Amino acid sequence: MFRAGCELSQITDFLKNKLRNTDRLTKLTIIDPYFYNYSHSKFSIPKEIIVNTLKEFTLLKTLEVVTPTTYTVSKKEKLEKEIKEAVPSIENINVLHVDGFHDRFWIMNENKGFLVGTSLNGMGNKHFFIQDEFLSDKDIIELLSIYRDSN
Repeated sequence: MFRAGCELSQITDFLKNKLRNTDRLTKLTIIDPYFYNYSHSKFSIPKEIIVNTLKEFTLLKTLEVVTPTTYTVSKKEKLEKEIKEAVPSIENINVLHVDGFHDRFWIMNENKGFLVGTSLNGMGNKHFFIQDEFLSDKDIIELLSIYRDSN
């Protein structure tokens, strides 16, 4: 549980520890209906969270973002540019346009994942939750199936 106003470093440290629970992180899927939806004045929050969380994972090749089409292309391009500059190992940022998700999930190498209670742009603004435990194998399979069947 994170309280409103917490330091962004607390969030990124927690996320990094979660991501370290997989062997050789090469692919990260983020299901987030608001991944690219941020106000220009709030750009630093998603940038800092995603960049500072991922920059130490030098084997990470693919970032997959599952989100609806309801974003501004220039905001998407701006965030992706920052991610690629800070995490040069990322070769691909794949965006899959899927409606219907409310919750946010991070899935590592398609076999381990967890629930994230708010979008990147909301982290630190209000109280929110990131799941301590990992999702079941059944839940991971179901999540992958839902968004793949939608494309």
